[in-house]
Order: sequence, then structure tokens, then C-alpha cells
Amino acid sequence: MRIWRNHPRVPQAAVLALAALTALTVHAVLDAADAARRRWGEAAAVVVVRHRVEPGTALTTADIELRRLPNAAIPDHALTALPGDAVASAAIERGEILVAANLVDHGRVPAGTRAITIALGEARPPVRDGDRVDLIATFDLSQPAIVVATDALVVDVGESTATVAVPVADEEQVAAAARQSAIVVAISATPSRPG
Repeated sequence: MRIWRNHPRVPQAAVLALAALTALTVHAVLDAADAARRRWGEAAAVVVVRHRVEPGTALTTADIELRRLPNAAIPDHALTALPGDAVASAAIERGEILVAANLVDHGRVPAGTRAITIALGEARPPVRDGDRVDLIATFDLSQPAIVVATDALVVDVGESTATVAVPVADEEQVAAAARQSAIVVAISATPSRPG
């Protein structure tokens, strides 16, 4: 046994075998990483929200950041730049990729109004795009409800929300009620439907 331990070629062979094994392991790890990168695709820069954004908030560069993500992780209609007139149509969570559907379509928002998204609640009224509605708030259940906006134009209806264009003068009160989920939507007697 002493002959093998003291033989000069035994440590050299062990070092060479260990070096070869290390090289094979590194090569395998790099191949696996390269294969994973190919599966995810190339990366692209998209707009990501830095913090929670409430409905009706006008977005600025302070609210977003550009982040490079693999194409496989980027949803359809993701934005690569923030439009100058970007307003959130619904709540957007921190870290969420900004998509066109998150923003109000300003082509449908009349001048002098702001679009605010409100929850429709369990007793969802049968509102459609183009309807005119009154918004009634119940801030305190011990007090009578108050009308916070009249003749507001419904510009978009989601599964459980509606985005309404309210006069700029009413936006703060409507936004406060929307934050508390305290709005009741009343369809006006003379709805204004397109066409």
C-alpha cells in the first residue's frame, strides 16, 4: 500500500481527474442555463408599476419603471413606454406589468371629465358602455346617502367594475367613495347610448 501512496503519479492523476470532473460539471451547468434562457426567449423592456395605484390615478414616471423580462413572461399588450395621458382604469398592484387594458381609453372620456373605476358590488346593475348613471355614496350608514355625481358617462364595464367619466369638480368625492367601496350606481332615466 505504501508504494501507491508515495508514488508521484498518484496525486497528479487524482488532480487531473478532479479537474476533468470540475470542467464537465461547469460545462453541464452552463448548458442547462443556456437551455433555460432559450426556453424563456429573449428579454424585452416593459413598464412595471412601482407601487399600488388606485383607479383614476394619473400615472407618471415616478409610478413606473422599465424592467427587462423574458418574452415568455410578458403578457399580450404590455406597454414598453408610459403614454403621456395614462390614467389607471382599475387598481394596479405593485410589480404588475402595465398593459393597455389597465388604462382608460381617453378617446371615450369627454373633455372636462375624469374616468374613475368603481366596484359594482354584488347587486350589479345592468350598466353598459354609453349609459348615463348617477353615483350615490354611503360614507356613513347612520347618515343619508348623498349624490356625488349625476349624469356620469359609463365608458367601460368590467366583470365587477365600471369606469365612469365624472365631471372634474366631482372627481375627489367620487374617488373617496370609490376607495371605500361605498358607491351605488343608479341608471339615469334617459340613458345616452351610442348609435
